[in-house]
Amino acid sequence: MRISFVTRHIDRAGHVSGVMAWLNQLVLGLEQHGAEVSIVTSATPAPNDDNRHIHAFQPWNLRAFRRRVAEARPDQVVFVSSTSRPTVLFWWWMALALSIPKTQRVFYQTTNFLRPPGAVLQFLLRRCFDHVLAANQRLSHELGDAPETPVAVLHPAIRLPEPRRLSGTLDRKRVVGFMGHYSRIKGADRFVALSERPDLADYQFIIAGGPTYARKQTLFEEAQQQSARQHNLTTLGYVSKPLDILAGFDLLVLPYRSGATVLAVAQTAIEAMALGIPVLGTHNAALDDLIIDGYNGFYCESLDEFERAIIAILSDTALYQRLSANARQTATEHFSVAHRITEFMDITDA
Repeated sequence: MRISFVTRHIDRAGHVSGVMAWLNQLVLGLEQHGAEVSIVTSATPAPNDDNRHIHAFQPWNLRAFRRRVAEARPDQVVFVSSTSRPTVLFWWWMALALSIPKTQRVFYQTTNFLRPPGAVLQFLLRRCFDHVLAANQRLSHELGDAPETPVAVLHPAIRLPEPRRLSGTLDRKRVVGFMGHYSRIKGADRFVALSERPDLADYQFIIAGGPTYARKQTLFEEAQQQSARQHNLTTLGYVSKPLDILAGFDLLVLPYRSGATVLAVAQTAIEAMALGIPVLGTHNAALDDLIIDGYNGFYCESLDEFERAIIAILSDTALYQRLSANARQTATEHFSVAHRITEFMDITDA
């Protein structure tokens, strides 16, 4: 089976997106099952990869796109959509899909929408693609899931790391972490505000991540300046080995204002749970399929609720160990890449 994945972007040095981290795991798993996988990307020039066929084309050059797909000779083409704007579904993905000779075409929406697509776009998606996949339950409904034309849910997944070794007591200084793009939509400024609270002064707050665009650089620089003045706040920027940093957290706090533009199930939150780290977050599309309130973490909607939850969890060893064990179990049972590869192959007849 030859499968080509089409994506608008690909990893660059120092910046790894959740979508691409998940796609890399999916590709690796399919290759281990005997599939011949290639990647067709509009990110030019294509990065060097001695172990994988990567074909690049200039955006909007449909002739070049057809040529790159023809070079890969796929039996199945999977369009991995990381756009949060529904109109892009029409003028980008459908245009590309209709420009190539008929083959099995799969559409996979991996990122939460800013607003859901309308009925016309839902209809066109079904006309254009043989299979429509969504990376969480909310997206499946927004793409027009119906009994006669179901939208299959294929959650992101990870290759499970070894869990952390937990000490028997909570006697050392505890670490509360935030990891991800430093932006208002992800609530990075709310995390900084938490670190300023007097009752949380004894906890260490660490930010691992940086701004995605130049216009967000100022917000991040303000946090860096504050960390220089504030003893319990550290800003690391982007890190080369995020799992190593994540493993040093006792809690992951994700005070997102919205799940829009975020990988359908936040990659960092899955990785944290796999390490046995409880997660605190707001109710949003990126966390609703992962956090079970009171089981593997807590939902908090205000800074006061976050503060109370942090203190309650990190001052109660029994509660912490229960949440930690349940977090690891959640990742193992529901977000293992080995299970997800089988689901993908069953759904798409790969």
